[in-house]
Amino acid sequence: MSTSNTLFSEKAATGIEGLDDILSGGLSRSHLFLLEGEPGTGKTT
Repeated sequence: MSTSNTLFSEKAATGIEGLDDILSGGLSRSHLFLLEGEPGTGKTT
């Protein structure tokens, strides 16, 4: 079995296509991320 066919990916998709593209598939698992921004910038969407 190839590494691309594992039970789960090493990346967790954010659900935001453009962000996932920039991050090469999503956020790395087993890491902590802090996303911040000014009010009204779409952090909760």
